Amino acid sequence: MRFSGLSLAYNLAYAIAGGLTPVLLSLAMKDSPTAPVHYIAGMATLGIALAIGAAWRDQRMPAA
Repeated sequence: MRFSGLSLAYNLAYAIAGGLTPVLLSLAMKDSPTAPVHYIAGMATLGIALAIGAAWRDQRMPAA
């Protein structure tokens, strides 16, 4: 039963992001034709930052 709340949050966030991203990118492309490149670069940077943050957190947490 615990995982149903987690899966609801995950699926809701996935649906919102998946539905809004194409719309927002198409609107951004009106101002800058390189908007998809900027989006992909930003998501890659975010992913790398989160991976480094998770690794740093795991190093700081003592083993149980």
